[in-house]
Amino acid sequence: MTSQLRRNSLVISGLLLAALCPAAENLGGKFTIYMGPKAVASESYSLTQADGKVELSGTGIADLGVMKVNIEKFIVVTDDKFQPLSVQAKAQMGQIKMEDSVTFADGKAKNEMNTGQGPQLKEDDVHADALMVNANLPLFAWSMLALRAKLDVNDPQMFNAYILGQTEVPVTVIVKGREEVEFADKKAELTHVLVKFAPGATAPPLNVDVWVNEARKIIKIAVPAMNVEAFQEGYDRKAPASVAPKSEAKP
Repeated sequence: MTSQLRRNSLVISGLLLAALCPAAENLGGKFTIYMGPKAVASESYSLTQADGKVELSGTGIADLGVMKVNIEKFIVVTDDKFQPLSVQAKAQMGQIKMEDSVTFADGKAKNEMNTGQGPQLKEDDVHADALMVNANLPLFAWSMLALRAKLDVNDPQMFNAYILGQTEVPVTVIVKGREEVEFADKKAELTHVLVKFAPGATAPPLNVDVWVNEARKIIKIAVPAMNVEAFQEGYDRKAPASVAPKSEAKP
């Protein structure tokens, strides 16, 4: 029964993407990412379908003060049922360069990783329809989940996410419903989705709030525990309310 439900889910996912196919190229975009009041990162990405495959591809840069991050490439290729075929990731964190090439077959993720000391091989068990993400950036990696989640149900939905080079973790999705979200110069009716996952095998779970439009394009992301927010291009962040300074007590 479980296998049949999974197959049905994959078929539905494929049909959903086919319905969105005419506008697939519009599902890409650009995020500006804030940590607290300061813009610290930006990401640009595309999401396309062709020849029975789906490709999510992008780059990003971040200045975290003590460290600069340059995501030179993050490319996920799946079939039209969102089953991963390959991932190419290349980034530099501070002085450390990292590269990972992953292929998928027979329930395994086969990594060829290089952190400047030569290639290292690592193999992990993964579900056939696992999402491909990093523990932190890039945030645009969650665009695949926005396509796959059912937005018209209230019950929790379960997925699996493979954190590149690490392990697979469970992901819980809860649709909170339609909300009016205010931006710098406009408001938008968006669907609020709560995503719960652990960014590592031993890490505590994170709550990630995601707002998507009717085309399932991510417009806003918030990670309250990390004081992080991301905004899609064209939806500028509303300036936080300023806090008036306390007046000095008179003697």
